Amino acid sequence: MTIITRVGFCPKCFKEARPKTGQEFIVFGATSQAFIGERALRNGKRGFTPHIYEFERLIGKTVYYLKTCCMCGCGACIVKDEERKLIYLDEEKTEEFYIPLNDWNALVQYKDETFKI
Repeated sequence: MTIITRVGFCPKCFKEARPKTGQEFIVFGATSQAFIGERALRNGKRGFTPHIYEFERLIGKTVYYLKTCCMCGCGACIVKDEERKLIYLDEEKTEEFYIPLNDWNALVQYKDETFKI
């Protein structure tokens, strides 16, 4: 199973003017292969937040995947001890999508290192 974090647009976060400095969100670490809780260091571009993309299955040349906003679709409880972080995905806020395999592969390979929150 493939899980990645990429920037996506969230209408709910746009309405709430997220991301804002100090707000908690989670990401999936490519190196650690674990969910990591973080805090926004600055106000970001309104509505553009990290999203978790989770590969579910391949149907022909179409990928079925799940997408969750990392600010409003999941929770992160960050405590001072960096080793103890409680992180969860809210399954009710996870959306299902279908995408052509070539588009999925492009999404997995594309990493925007310049976008920071």
